[in-house]
Amino acid sequence: MLGLCALGAAALRLAWSRPVARICAASPLVRRVHRDCAEQTLWQARRWRARAIIAVNRDRDALEGWDPAGLAGIDDEVWRVKWMAADPTGDLRRAMALAERAATLARSPGEEYDAAELLVLLDHDRGDHEAALEQAQWLVALRPDSDRARMVLRIAERRAARDRVSRSSGPAPTDKAANADNRGLQ
Repeated sequence: MLGLCALGAAALRLAWSRPVARICAASPLVRRVHRDCAEQTLWQARRWRARAIIAVNRDRDALEGWDPAGLAGIDDEVWRVKWMAADPTGDLRRAMALAERAATLARSPGEEYDAAELLVLLDHDRGDHEAALEQAQWLVALRPDSDRARMVLRIAERRAARDRVSRSSGPAPTDKAANADNRGLQ
């Protein structure tokens, strides 16, 4: 009898509640809806990227706890990018898909810039520095007077050049400038 009452109460609750309208509703093509949708999608993409970074950091901590000497001599950032590119949790793929969607939903230059900047970071996290360079060039095209956009472009150029050299001559030695570049964009 008690179970029947609980089931009845749940059914009544569902019957009386109204479905909540999604912010990203596609039916009314109103500028505000698109902006809200682009901003919301970008926020979700950032959240998934953060989850991917947290998962990689947890994996690194677990590995160091299990074998402290196992990662000795391995550059933290190089390891992070390789593990992020492997994307064991799928969070980075989700972030990338959402960031690309946010770029297509963007209606203002500010939204386009924010989406392109996140795509630069995600392309770096995936280890695709040529794609990051293309997105960084788009950043400068969107905001030619922005010091930040030019800084992102310089860093992306160095990473892409380093990748080209390492592909043609084998693994390149890590340097302090590379680590400084990586800290500058996170």
